[in-house]
Amino acid sequence: MFSLAVVALFVSAVNAATLFLAGDSTTAPDTGTAVAGWGTQIGKFLSIPVSNQAIPGLSSRSFTDQGRFNTIINSVKPNDIVIIEFGHNEGGGPAGNPQQGVCPGTSLTATCIDPATGQTVFTFFKYMEDAVNSLKAKGAKVIVSSQTPNDPFRDTSGTPIFVGFAQQVAQQTGVTFVDHFNLVLERYRQLGATTVNGFFPMDNIHTNSAGADVVAQALVRGVLCDSTNPLRSFVSNTNVQPTGCV
Repeated sequence: MFSLAVVALFVSAVNAATLFLAGDSTTAPDTGTAVAGWGTQIGKFLSIPVSNQAIPGLSSRSFTDQGRFNTIINSVKPNDIVIIEFGHNEGGGPAGNPQQGVCPGTSLTATCIDPATGQTVFTFFKYMEDAVNSLKAKGAKVIVSSQTPNDPFRDTSGTPIFVGFAQQVAQQTGVTFVDHFNLVLERYRQLGATTVNGFFPMDNIHTNSAGADVVAQALVRGVLCDSTNPLRSFVSNTNVQPTGCV
């Protein structure tokens, strides 16, 4: 006859979940430089382990081509959670951004050619939706997150097209969306130029650890604002900013 302790351990093992992160340098682990992705800070707000698989310099296309999505797909078990956040490196198309840029548009079937490599290239939608659907097939719970904003006090280029694209991908695949871009932007505006400029030691894209903490808190706020978000029940620290929802 099983003891209650054994049963409790069994239930705990069954219900255990891991959060996997897929993304670029704005999410990636600290590599010992002055910059850090928000994935380095997210774990302190959660009660589950984090496997940060984000890679600096990659896009949804190169993350696919290098087998990085496949690594996560092969690793996940049912009820694991995966956050996918891309957009910074997709722009410019294959001609303007070889090995990273994606085809324009929202088609799942359109292709173009990378003139530098001769490779057939697909759209952001194709790379993202293939990954989402493969993860769902393994029983994982997927969250599509919009990319982080650049320093809005030094870069006034506006909202990148891939922010809206990420939301459309989530809608079309039936998974949860977090508007990370606008949540972070709201917090940056609250903090002001002097503080926010200090988060960007090298350029207008990559934050230091203090900035990464702010960006991670914004994502947690997005999770808390959505009662259907699969990560919500694993948030162990709800003292995060911003306080409102977008």
